[in-house]
Amino acid sequence: MANRIGMFIHCRRCLASMPKGQSPATWAWLSVGWTNEGLQVWCERHDINVADFHLDGAKVRNLGDDYAGDRPAKKKLN
Repeated sequence: MANRIGMFIHCRRCLASMPKGQSPATWAWLSVGWTNEGLQVWCERHDINVADFHLDGAKVRNLGDDYAGDRPAKKKLN
């Protein structure tokens, strides 16, 4: 699966304290996981909530790491 992320999520405190020459991608220390209501992004460095997405009971489908929606399907071998 290709990376389809259009906008990254960062901890505002991490961005403010990021050393020169470091990128947000290498400085980030985030945990992402499911909650009873949706999905939460947590900053491990600052022990704070970064984002909390409540899905209001919407069905969520995991496409998995073998999702081929954005690339040609693999040919099966005999």
